[in-house]
Amino acid sequence: MAAATAPDALRLSNELLGHLPSGVVFFDAQGTVLAANPAARAALGFEQPLGLAARELLRDADLYEPGGERLGAAATLVEEALESRRILQRKNLHYTTPDGHGRRLGVTLFPLRSQDSQTPGAAGLICLLTDLTVIQALEEELHRRQNLSSLGEMAAGIAHEFKNGLATISGYGQMLRSSPDADVRAKVGKILEQVSQLNTMASEFLTFARPLPIQFERVDLDALVRQSAEALRVQAGARRSSLTVSIEGTFPAVAGDAIVFISSLVNLLRSAA
Repeated sequence: MAAATAPDALRLSNELLGHLPSGVVFFDAQGTVLAANPAARAALGFEQPLGLAARELLRDADLYEPGGERLGAAATLVEEALESRRILQRKNLHYTTPDGHGRRLGVTLFPLRSQDSQTPGAAGLICLLTDLTVIQALEEELHRRQNLSSLGEMAAGIAHEFKNGLATISGYGQMLRSSPDADVRAKVGKILEQVSQLNTMASEFLTFARPLPIQFERVDLDALVRQSAEALRVQAGARRSSLTVSIEGTFPAVAGDAIVFISSLVNLLRSAA
């Protein structure tokens, strides 16, 4: 088999670069763009960056360590890498395209050594680019969700303490209901009604702040409906209400979470009452 000619090798190289998912930019020894593959042009937002200096291409973009420490202006670091031949690997580029789109790009700078060992500086530089914009957005969304989760935990703790205070108020109110003064009993009854409503609100808030995992199992809906009705009768009886509850029809077994079912039914019945 005949050896590949220089034009064939160049054509193969260009085709390979054209299909790479990562961006590749070639700078000469003066920091001027010699070539950029399609992925690099898309990431940087330039239709054709050939002939641009590093400062024209990268403008005010900065390089950062993955941990967030700022290293400096990206164009300056490209020039320093050309001069010192120092490799910079796995850095983050905070970049804005010419049309104003923010990008987060992973960057590695590879200076190319000159064949003449006596020549200072590098013969050129390869800049590898990986578009991390979507990954960065997902990480920020995850961080936001974690913050919301922490906020929910804190709010749930406050709601729990609130319920404890309501329980104390309710306990003293129940003691005052035995007062011989009818006016006092009436006022205490109003207080206990408000305490009950606030307690329901706090319970619902706790359920929202700390959603329970659903446990799917076979639920006897008939028994569950009767338990819910009995719970409402007990609560209504505590308030000396004339409420009556009747149950009609048949209720089949269903798949679901018995605790969530009964909580939902009791809330619905209480709202109806």
